Amino acid sequence: MPSKKERVKGIKGYSDFREFLQHKDLDAVVISLPDHWHALAAVAAAKAGLDMYSEKPMARTIFEAREMVKAVRRYSRIFQTGSQQRSDRRFRHACELARNGYLGELQEVYAKVRGISRPCPLGGEPVPEGFDFDMWLGSAPEATYHPKRVSGSYDCFGTAWRSWREYSAGHMSDWGAHHFDIAQWGMGMDGNGPVEITPGSGENADGLTFRYANGIGLIKQRGPHEGDVQFIGDKGWVGVSRGRIWASSDLLLSLRMKPNDEHLYESRDHKQDFLDCVRSRKRPICDVEIGCSSVTICLLGEIVTRLNRPLKWDPKGWRFVDDREAEGLVKRPMRSPWIL
Repeated sequence: MPSKKERVKGIKGYSDFREFLQHKDLDAVVISLPDHWHALAAVAAAKAGLDMYSEKPMARTIFEAREMVKAVRRYSRIFQTGSQQRSDRRFRHACELARNGYLGELQEVYAKVRGISRPCPLGGEPVPEGFDFDMWLGSAPEATYHPKRVSGSYDCFGTAWRSWREYSAGHMSDWGAHHFDIAQWGMGMDGNGPVEITPGSGENADGLTFRYANGIGLIKQRGPHEGDVQFIGDKGWVGVSRGRIWASSDLLLSLRMKPNDEHLYESRDHKQDFLDCVRSRKRPICDVEIGCSSVTICLLGEIVTRLNRPLKWDPKGWRFVDDREAEGLVKRPMRSPWIL
């Protein structure tokens, strides 16, 4: 077994991804950066002719997510959003039950997700030697350094960048990108979206509701049954979490889809699905447009929570209806010299 030093010998680190993308022998990249960096890196990678596996949530703003879709399609790239629950058989089974009428007429859907981020109040600390804080900020607003501003720990509540509005929408997008994603999959709403969003209440904005044109509501809170995501119909229900699935009847859990039922994309391994699609050039299970549709739900929830009033959304035009203030939050200024 070679030593650690021997194993990493010859591996070069880069402080600027643009320099890395100049290599001519690359096929694909993994985008594992803070949320506010995803769009810039993805658009640059698409222009360089590279396929991408990108961490969720797909982008910091709705505008950025749309620009990622445009770039991936323009340059004919493969893009897998890292919402790996789609590659779990339990989540797929729950969605197929909902999609094929085995729960009866779908009444409402619940997704257990918490609240949004807040502006970062921290700063004024000396920048550690060797850390390019200006590059870390990128397009985000000018700020002064604090370790809890830049920490990459999985915390959305005050000790890491996921906590702060400048870089993330908080738990609403960090876990919404998982659970809202599954909710829309089971509702058959990929590429679509709600027409009205009403705010919730309390610190976590529980009760926040996305209402779709068919009348079904996606409610951001723990549902009445088991499971982080719950589909409730007039004849039964199913709930699902990582590693567990529950239903109103054991028969639903053991049910096999019929040949004429709608069979959803089956992936048993999210990363392998990406690699297979790089070779086949087929769109993966969580393609860029699906990632965009899912993160849009998260960001609509953030905007409604920030404004604390109901809003109407046009899912085909990707815009708020007759609301200039809300429309102003679809996009945000980028700090020079960064542009999309």
